[in-house]
Amino acid sequence: MSNNPKANGLEAGKESTRMSMFPTMLITGANGYIASNILTHITPREGIFLHIRNAIVAERYRRTGWQVLEGDLTQGAVLEALPKVDCILHTVGLFRGSALDILRTNVLSTSGVLRIMETRRIPRLIFLSTAAVYGDTADTLANEDTPPNPLTPYGTSKLVAEILIRSAVDVGRIGSALVLRCGNVYGPGSPKGMFFELASKICAGLPARVDGDGLQLRDPLYIDDLVGLIVSVLASSGKKGLVIYNVSGRERCTVLHLANMIAQAAGVPYKMEFTGKPAGLPHALCLDSSKVLRELNWKPKVSLAEGIARAYAFPEGSQ
Repeated sequence: MSNNPKANGLEAGKESTRMSMFPTMLITGANGYIASNILTHITPREGIFLHIRNAIVAERYRRTGWQVLEGDLTQGAVLEALPKVDCILHTVGLFRGSALDILRTNVLSTSGVLRIMETRRIPRLIFLSTAAVYGDTADTLANEDTPPNPLTPYGTSKLVAEILIRSAVDVGRIGSALVLRCGNVYGPGSPKGMFFELASKICAGLPARVDGDGLQLRDPLYIDDLVGLIVSVLASSGKKGLVIYNVSGRERCTVLHLANMIAQAAGVPYKMEFTGKPAGLPHALCLDSSKVLRELNWKPKVSLAEGIARAYAFPEGSQ
């Protein structure tokens, strides 16, 4: 993704939500894909702090009026400058790299956040986790009571972070924690993941390379639907204790079907190239999101066809 603050929508636009609705807070990983989309609903003001690891990127955000803490969250000193706020929105999540780096970043950053919440007496945490904590859901839909069984370093790291959060709540170190286990998030400018890998090949006129038979099953979540939920949660008072919600899109689809829909939206021909490698794990990862509908009255609004069209349709004459 772009690290240009304006390109990432960091100046409030027409859709901005009035800041009086939001608590004072720290947003970790604020230049990441999900967090930068959340910031389009927020204007810089006193009491809103962003965490950004890279010093050069952090300075760009400062120039647009944001208060920024910079550095590696696994180093405890980074958060020492944070005053007391009402909430921490913890979006940091290393997805690619060595297993050791993924575990170190995602687990230690969460440990640091919990430590500063205890010392500053920050009462509320919102944590972006992942559906990958469940592993392979096979022919079922995983609900929040489904036993976790992660099959990847990323899923494992997020589950360990969840365990740290649960422990902090149980012993009274923090008062409230909301965990969102999100499906595959996609949308305009998405810089990683299954959608990005397929779309970058198809839109460049290159063969879409697929492991296995292409029948891997997902229920993708459009970025605006996720951001709408997070904005709504931030504007509410929250519940005491630990609450976990699955958050997924409206429809399930295979990788083959997804590639075809991306090509149709982009208006380009495409071909699949099967690598001959085994399909990556998990083969099926689909969620039951009925709890978040029941308790928060949230449901995804954007269909898969509409989301793909928004993300990958080429303007006429640009091909």
